[in-house]
Amino acid sequence: MITLAFYKGKTRPLDRAIQWWTASPYSHVELAIDVECGADGTEIAFTGLSSSPRDGGVREKRISVTPGHWDFVTVPGDEDRGAAFIRSHLGAPYDWLAIWGWHVLGCQHLTLPGAWLCSEIVPTSIGKPHWGHLHPGAIAEVIAP
Repeated sequence: MITLAFYKGKTRPLDRAIQWWTASPYSHVELAIDVECGADGTEIAFTGLSSSPRDGGVREKRISVTPGHWDFVTVPGDEDRGAAFIRSHLGAPYDWLAIWGWHVLGCQHLTLPGAWLCSEIVPTSIGKPHWGHLHPGAIAEVIAP
């Protein structure tokens, strides 16, 4: 099984802008591994694999869960394969050009070679590369309608 973590916090202006532009509660998606739960069963920490503008691109990071800021969805798939795919791209840059090209101008061809968005690398890692043009909220809707 694969766990995806969708960020819905509004801590930074970019998060709020993405949520507003996409009319979605989500601004980011992570492949979540090593999910740690508290005594009540709620998620308290996980290792996130994704591409993040906060960290400059593709990275692996331990994330402490702020209550109310994340939603977790489990889907069928091979977690190890997904994690290996993202790890093979660690250090690749964040695709700022695709943010503007894909999501603002609607032009799928504006992208930086070798760069990734969270909403591109995470679906590709779970075998859904055709979802790469979707924003995090649309991915959440496709996975758990």
